[in-house]
Amino acid sequence: MVFWGFVFVLISNSPTNQDITYLFSILFIGPIFLAYYSVKFSTFFPDEPNKKFNYYYLIPAILFLGCLPFGSIVSSAIKNTYGQYVIIRGWCYPAFGIYFIGYIFLTLNNLYKKFKKSIGSEKEKIKLFFLGAFLLSIFATTFDLILPMLKINSLNILGPISTIFLIGFTAYAILKHELMDISVIIKRSVSILITLIFSSATVAIALYYIKPLNYIYQLLIMTPIISFWIMFGHKIQEGLITSAKKAFVKGWFDSEKMFKDLSNKLSGETNRLKIFKTIESVFDEHINFERTAIIVANRSDENKLIGYQLIKKDDPNPITINLKSPLIKEFVLSSSVKRFSDLYKDGQAQLTELHISSKSLFLPLNSPEILEGVIVLDERSCEVAFKQSELDIFNTIINYISAILYKLTPYEKIEKNFLANQKRLHDAEVQILRSKKNESISHMHRQFAHELRTPLNCIYHLTDSLETKTENDPIKKEIYEEIDNALAIVKETLLSLPTNNDMPERIEQMVSVNDAIIGCLKILPANGYTVEKEFSEIPKTLGVYRDIQIVFTNLMSNARDAMPKGGTVTITTYHRGSDIYIKFSDTGKGIPDDMKDKVWQPYISGNHSEFGNDTGGRGWGLTIVNRIIEEHQGFISFESELGKGTTFTIRLPIRSV
Repeated sequence: MVFWGFVFVLISNSPTNQDITYLFSILFIGPIFLAYYSVKFSTFFPDEPNKKFNYYYLIPAILFLGCLPFGSIVSSAIKNTYGQYVIIRGWCYPAFGIYFIGYIFLTLNNLYKKFKKSIGSEKEKIKLFFLGAFLLSIFATTFDLILPMLKINSLNILGPISTIFLIGFTAYAILKHELMDISVIIKRSVSILITLIFSSATVAIALYYIKPLNYIYQLLIMTPIISFWIMFGHKIQEGLITSAKKAFVKGWFDSEKMFKDLSNKLSGETNRLKIFKTIESVFDEHINFERTAIIVANRSDENKLIGYQLIKKDDPNPITINLKSPLIKEFVLSSSVKRFSDLYKDGQAQLTELHISSKSLFLPLNSPEILEGVIVLDERSCEVAFKQSELDIFNTIINYISAILYKLTPYEKIEKNFLANQKRLHDAEVQILRSKKNESISHMHRQFAHELRTPLNCIYHLTDSLETKTENDPIKKEIYEEIDNALAIVKETLLSLPTNNDMPERIEQMVSVNDAIIGCLKILPANGYTVEKEFSEIPKTLGVYRDIQIVFTNLMSNARDAMPKGGTVTITTYHRGSDIYIKFSDTGKGIPDDMKDKVWQPYISGNHSEFGNDTGGRGWGLTIVNRIIEEHQGFISFESELGKGTTFTIRLPIRSV
């Protein structure tokens, strides 16, 4: 752009047509290489710096550059009596036109293909490039085509200068994501329009008044003006934004400054309500949320917990929340930030009734006594989702505030907690003694299992050797089924016994949940039903691979048994905050209401054999699943609707060695 503007200044001050012809030939160096570099740019932009580029595209540019000294592109150029520049084109000019238009079309086509495939910041970068290209085409057409046709030539130089739009928007797209990862709220188009009007007016006025001056003075005046708008146009636009929220730094905030601010304002504060309001205020000041709210514990005069209150920043009337509400249960003993989607349906439904946005974040703050409250943060004003690194900062703040709340706990409460911990330690010692006793019992069970299997197998073979009439075949079949059920009970009873020296050692390692599911599907391939996998990239967690596979195999087996006529099992994995979520959903029979409270109990099964008894399943599967999940410090729940299917949801903490 600077080169083009510089040459135009020289042209406007050239006294002879020979100089004008020479300078116009030099001017075409810009378009020759602009076309080539446009294609090259479209190859690497927005985020493919290592992509291979074919340098054969440079050959036409070199050929046309070699044609310039011979007048093959610009034969001659003159300035007529109306002040218009008339260019007599050479024989090579049509070929150059095809080259230039073809390369520009190829550039736009490359970027358009990338635009359709890209998402997130990549899509936004290409969108900004297209916006700059559109403004350039409008201004260039106006000043270099339409106005000269109307015999208005004094603003010709604004055509080349308008390339500032393309350069500026493209540079902004790269800088904001690659170098600083920042972006102001540009949805307020008024600020952009005002900035463009001011910059264009400044350049136009300057050109009008410096026209009589020598071209060197013109260059000295125009260079700082253009440089000013390149460097400060963006910041001026920020200052012009007058929306409900000030100009916001997208995707970044000064966490160190926010910590310092929190520390200063909370120093010496003992009132819990003021602590929560201070936290809410500091968050909104540093990050700028659309809306914020706090859920605070409500105590009686005797300092007993009687409920909770939801206090919205823009609503002076607090809303009472019951102690036993599903929403409060979600946050009790939680120590990490939660998204709306992390909560169970009952909690989500209650938040919806309270008019809390589904895009909100929740920061639960617990003391040794109770859940002290929750900071509710709606989406940011810039409408950008939080990254995991930012959620980690929130988790650090939760731990920091929890320590402050811990200090407010009365000494009697701390003593009570200490004694409770002492009791738990004593119970643990008792449990160790019991485990030794269980080890002996386990050994005895194995002896019994051996003694049971022998007569059962004998009965099986003797029955098989009996010659029976055809009408007695159903009875014989029932005998086989009962023997199989008895053997399965023995096997599953052994599986449910505590680990001891006779069993495989329980070794924890970093486990990929997705790999464990795939391994389970190899053991139980789909037969008569379909399996849909909706896996997300999730981190590994510490666990026993064999036990986790037992969980998934049991859940898959249950889903298969629930769909005797076929159906679909959907397996979904994802992670939120510090937890991994696994969902097994089937389209089967569903669980009857009278069975929902019993599914975790041993010897309870919803399956029935064809003879009407309750031995179709032994009822140990979900008992074992629940025990394994608890050993992994996780939680399992289910939702079921009769005739529509069942969904089991497992929540496992992300642990490491």
